[in-house]
Amino acid sequence: MSVVMAVKQGDRIWLGADTQSTRGTDRYNQLSPYDFKVIKFDNGILLAMTGETASSQFILAHPEWFTVDEKKGLTKEHIVTKIVPKMYEALEEEELLDREDRGTPPTTRCTVLIAYQDKLFEICRDFHVIRYEDYLAIGSGSNAIVYGLSKVDKSKDINEQLLRLLKISAKHDTNVSAPFVLIDTKNLQYTIKED
Repeated sequence: MSVVMAVKQGDRIWLGADTQSTRGTDRYNQLSPYDFKVIKFDNGILLAMTGETASSQFILAHPEWFTVDEKKGLTKEHIVTKIVPKMYEALEEEELLDREDRGTPPTTRCTVLIAYQDKLFEICRDFHVIRYEDYLAIGSGSNAIVYGLSKVDKSKDINEQLLRLLKISAKHDTNVSAPFVLIDTKNLQYTIKED
């Protein structure tokens, strides 16, 4: 697991994430922009995922799914009608969905965060789409910092506050560790902080 957090400030979304991944009992840090938990697409979308690596990697192999409506930008309607059906169909075909029994809807093995300009969304494991107006955290390390996200002072340096919350998350969850990655939807440039 891990942690990814996002805070909206005016016309941009600020994101922070750890770099730790686990494979069984092994822990390692992913330090390539191609392996960060927040991936930037050419169209300006920032996509982050936490959960099972196989599902996340499969989704990342399909950047063409993550489009933006030419007239309205990124909307909940666009995600629900254009992005989610493609994800669902492909994950179903690859047998990357879970079912408790025939009577329950299938679920994914990862949670998806999408940020674009000043829009912030979550695609939940049950494929529900939620738009957030202020902040969002996903991953096992999110429980330790949600309250802190609600108290971010937007008149001060957002990256410094996200970095502080990432460090708190790392202290409370063994699945979270530095280096940390910071990025925002306006500059679209990664910053790596060792601790």
